[in-house]
Amino acid sequence: MSRRSFPPRLIYIAARGCFLLYLSPIPAMKNEKHARISFASGFRSSAKKHAMKENNTKTAIEIVYGGYWPGVIGKITELHGVYYHENWGFDISFEAQVGRELSEFLRDFREGRDFFRTARAGSRFAGSIAVDGKEAGSKGARLRWFIVAPEFHGLGIGRRLIREAVEFCREAGFGRTILWTFKGLYRARALYESAGFRIAEEHDIRQWGNSITEQMYALDLKAGSGAPGSNRRIGVPG
Repeated sequence: MSRRSFPPRLIYIAARGCFLLYLSPIPAMKNEKHARISFASGFRSSAKKHAMKENNTKTAIEIVYGGYWPGVIGKITELHGVYYHENWGFDISFEAQVGRELSEFLRDFREGRDFFRTARAGSRFAGSIAVDGKEAGSKGARLRWFIVAPEFHGLGIGRRLIREAVEFCREAGFGRTILWTFKGLYRARALYESAGFRIAEEHDIRQWGNSITEQMYALDLKAGSGAPGSNRRIGVPG
């Protein structure tokens, strides 16, 4: 690959009380198939500045949106494992499933069919989302591994990730997009519904060491439907 660059660096400017992010291309990896993921799956890298309050000090921080970067599989798996264990009591089978299926998805990633988007602030992982298009023609394209780190809640990261994933599905010509979640994730549900998703089915199930009400949300992307607010009909572990 001809595109080369190095990971962004987050530098704190004490005089102004803010962070500045210096960007450059990520180094091309030896395996060209995987290297393509870092660019194609995330569309184009972009940044947006947010105000954050850390240690009682308000600072400006840039959230950089891109695709794959070395180590991100571990970051996504860790956040899922920790968050859902601490808040929902999920056991090791959940974290193992996230890591295994995410690794397989990125290994078999196909440009134009699949989508992978990440958000980070310097070296800090902020969030992710993916679209698995393998069964788009039958069951529908599947939104997966949508998560935002708790310390970055309220900055609009989740809304942007969902918006870009849905835009990808439209541009890819998918007729339907689905995702699986479970009852009780009300903040996430509000984001799904604001994007036009509606609940299509739900059932009680025992898995990952807990009893949950699993739910499937769906979004019809066919012509004449799909605008947020219309009457249209979302996952873990992704």
